[in-house]
Amino acid sequence: MVYCVQRALHLVVLCIGFGALSAAAPTFAEPVTQDAVPRGAVRLVEHRSLCAPGQKWSNNSEHPVGAAFFVEDWQAGEVQLYAVTARHVVEDLAVLYATVRLVSEQQPTVVLQLPREGWIFHPNSGGGEEFPVDVAVIKLAAQKGVSVFVYCPARGRCQGADFRGEPLNNQLESAPRVMQRAVFFGFLAMEADAGAAMPFARAGIVALQTPQSALRIDDKPLADRGIYLLDARNFDRGSGAPVIAEPADAEATVQLQGLVTGGVAAAGDFTLVTPVERIKEAIQHARTGSGSTTGVWQDSAPQSVRRCEE
Repeated sequence: MVYCVQRALHLVVLCIGFGALSAAAPTFAEPVTQDAVPRGAVRLVEHRSLCAPGQKWSNNSEHPVGAAFFVEDWQAGEVQLYAVTARHVVEDLAVLYATVRLVSEQQPTVVLQLPREGWIFHPNSGGGEEFPVDVAVIKLAAQKGVSVFVYCPARGRCQGADFRGEPLNNQLESAPRVMQRAVFFGFLAMEADAGAAMPFARAGIVALQTPQSALRIDDKPLADRGIYLLDARNFDRGSGAPVIAEPADAEATVQLQGLVTGGVAAAGDFTLVTPVERIKEAIQHARTGSGSTTGVWQDSAPQSVRRCEE
């Protein structure tokens, strides 16, 4: 059976990061807990400045393009923060921005600027014949109070502590199996919600997970044979958002299980998910990359009003 992927042209993803710290030092980040999960997903926007005939000054707007989340890498003897999103949402765009909610009463939000040249893609590009593995990451400088998923070398606890001094647990382990439940996040595509920083949640069961599937995107087979489907409709411009295992109880550690790649129409509505293994592979690739451009933290988004040509 062939599933046809409905993929918006301007789905986008977000990113964020921390600078390298000593592995023995507490992190500035807050590991994602069940209460903090919504702070761990952000909306990516593109600033647009348009002039109409006879207009002296431009009309400016923020156009949502996707979602992103943060992973803190506790490997290779140091700590590095990354923003993570879907490759297809950032590949063809310039500078993107995200409003990030912090765990702070003094500074509840901060704006993240994400330059196009800072993104590092999963090394499997599909070779032009296949749709590439849909993961992009970008390194970020330290920013206290960001909610992150913690990535450690092995199962169990990491060799470190959070900013409260509490021990850290690995939150990137393995993808779910068919019939297991998962939760993903996104933002509503409505004008009243355009500036909201808090995402909505949806849940579903894993409906399909097979390396022999005939799934295609842009009429290309997938380079990623581990991709899976959830039986829940995706959010508009929801690519790049995190997918987590549905917690078994209130004390369970939150586990990242992948990121949203797009929506699928096939006898109903499904969400296509790139598995967490590909996120780990992209981060491992980024560790050895030569790129030094990172995301930039700032207090507010730029005001790019410009004078229109006569």
